[in-house]
This record gives sequence, C-alpha cells and structure tokens, in this order.
Amino acid sequence: TYFFGRKYLSPVGLRNGSIHQPIRYDSTTKSIELDQIDKEILRNLYSLSCPSDRALASIMGVPATTINRRRQRLEQSHVIAGYRNHVAARSLGVNRYKIILSYKSFEALCVKRLVKFCMLTPQITHLIECCGGWDFEVGTELFDASEIVPISEKLYDLFGDQIHLLEVIPEFRGIKFESLPFHRVANK
Repeated sequence: TYFFGRKYLSPVGLRNGSIHQPIRYDSTTKSIELDQIDKEILRNLYSLSCPSDRALASIMGVPATTINRRRQRLEQSHVIAGYRNHVAARSLGVNRYKIILSYKSFEALCVKRLVKFCMLTPQITHLIECCGGWDFEVGTELFDASEIVPISEKLYDLFGDQIHLLEVIPEFRGIKFESLPFHRVANK
C-alpha cells in the first residue's frame, strides 16, 4: 500500500518538482523490539496528531533528547513509516472513486511505472497492490466527477497493452482502520 497524500490540495509542489516520497506499508522480515517508552511515543504520536519532541517530552516526563533519539530510531527502522493528517474529504465536496486494475501479465517494471504515475497525478491518493480478483486499487479524490475520465484514459495510454480490466467504482464510505495495535477501542 502506498499513500501519496492529497496532492490536489497543494499542486504547487507538483509544478516545482518537490514531490514527497509516498508512505508505504509493506510486509517485512525483520522486526524491532519496543519497550514501554517506544510504545508510549507511538501512542502519543498517533492520538495527539504528531506533536513535537518537546511536547512529547513534557507529556511523558522524559527528556526531549531521549524522545528525539527514540523517534529517529523508530523512523529509521520503518516502524514509523511516515506522517499523515486526516482530512475529511467529503466536507471539501470531494468525490471519491476507486479504479480497479487487472493486468494480463505482472511485471516489476510495470509496478514502478504505475507508482510513478500515481505520484505525479494530483487526484490519486493511494495505490494498493491486491491479491485475488484484481491486481491494483487506485484511490482518487475529485472535485468534479468528470476528472475520472482523463485519469482512466491516461492509464490506458500508458498501460493499455497490459491492462486486462479497468473499472471505476464510486466510493460512498471510507474504510476506517486503526494504525496503532497497542490498545483496542470498544465498539460503541
């Protein structure tokens, strides 16, 4: 899974070539052992929407240098994959669509080209590599529903000979997930 952010909120960065790398969730073979301080840092980063090291130190009663060192270690070991702010897209009047792609054959170079296309297209917010009935899910957020047509056409232009199926599905509800597995919230 790749999260590209909401580039459509700041298209200036795309024009200036200052594209940030996507946040990528992937499987890994290595793991890191977390102690209580690491877990509390992660819990506070998640629940307090990414406070500064100084703010975390004040909340936790731990020196800011310790927080900084631990946070850097968590970032370098990819426990912290990146930082995201949640924006309620519907309140902006945005329409959400999923583009479902199935390929005739699956090649690593094709995946790299698709990731690059998604990074450069402001309306694309995420890319998920799937197992099962389709190969990829491309998430889009559009102010005008007609914007989906040029995106679909560009996908056919770039990958037409490899595409087995391209289907556009409107999304009426977003999927909610918990990123931090250290506590469970009771269903209300």
